[in-house]
Amino acid sequence: MVLALNLGLALSYVGLWGLSLARGDFWRADFTAYYTGWTLIRSGRAAELYDLAAQREVQAQILGPYRFKDDLLPHNTLPHVAWLLTPLGALPLRTAYLVWIALNLAVLGLLLRSWWQAWADRPRRARWLMLTAVLAFHPLLSTLMLGTFGVLMTAVLWWAYRAAREEAPTGLGLALAALSARPQTGVLPALGMAAGRRWRALGIGLVSLGLWLGMATWRLGTAVWGDYWHLLRADSAAYGHLGIYPETMYNLRGTLTLWLGYERAAWIGTLTWLGFGAAAFGVAWLWLRAPRPASPVWEAQWALTLGLTLFFSPHLNPQDGWLMVLPALWLDEALLRAHRPRRGWVTLALLAPLACLVGEFALGGRLGVRVPTLVALGLTVWSAWEWWRLQRFG
Repeated sequence: MVLALNLGLALSYVGLWGLSLARGDFWRADFTAYYTGWTLIRSGRAAELYDLAAQREVQAQILGPYRFKDDLLPHNTLPHVAWLLTPLGALPLRTAYLVWIALNLAVLGLLLRSWWQAWADRPRRARWLMLTAVLAFHPLLSTLMLGTFGVLMTAVLWWAYRAAREEAPTGLGLALAALSARPQTGVLPALGMAAGRRWRALGIGLVSLGLWLGMATWRLGTAVWGDYWHLLRADSAAYGHLGIYPETMYNLRGTLTLWLGYERAAWIGTLTWLGFGAAAFGVAWLWLRAPRPASPVWEAQWALTLGLTLFFSPHLNPQDGWLMVLPALWLDEALLRAHRPRRGWVTLALLAPLACLVGEFALGGRLGVRVPTLVALGLTVWSAWEWWRLQRFG
């Protein structure tokens, strides 16, 4: 019954995405903001990449009669990410969106295949429940409909984990470089690898990232980095405009906004960054004595690291929330290795997808915290508990 429920939810998402595309609603996606930046670069206006007036002008030309709130959904990806994806700007908006979705679906397929292989030592029923559970977790629909980086960043984090576990410094270094596309997600795992003295992987990552940044700077100019910094500061202070709605986020900032409201924005920002700093300290401390990859502590530590990263991240929109499946999967692996296999996959398969979907769309923020945030926080606390037990009792 649970399998059928999860599968039904996953299939309904396919139908909803198809309906949205048929109605022409794809222009509302975050992808349009990315496309705006690529258009500026391709038209020889890279120096105006983060100029909101220039973005507003170009976006109006792209969308014609359609408009976002405030007449703009700003392009705010990092310069090296914008430069790398600029070729998509040569296609019409709808075609570019479909190509981007096709790329995401291909990555999703590879990710699911990797997970299925990683679950080979589980009963077949458990494997199917877990597979349908991750597909039924509703942020997957959001990230695909909006054309964001949720699937790609989930794949990169899984890649980093597997490379670290298999002692593959080249793969880990390249994955850490790719995590720079979303620093709010990548900084703390990279800090953990640094604290764990993965020097060769860090060196490869820094060289790879340096080459990437160098090429982007050569093509876009040095000034874009200062412009990006100013836009990032504006985004951090934005509440209810520029496409920033913190009350919808699945993290500490979102919860504080629900509690305190927009009028306490300065307090919320300060507490968010203090929390992020505390999480960074905690992650570094965790990895100073890195466990052996063959031990259950390894998976529990990865689950706790990413749980802290996501909850204390300064920016975690619902469409990025699919990353939360990784701490659940790593916690499940830790429980399996510690000979407590049922506790993990039952919770993942039975509780999270339906609870998060109903809670998000029936309750929203009326509880003062969003249900997906509660589930993610619960998984983080559970990961910390299991990490402590495994450290203490083995």
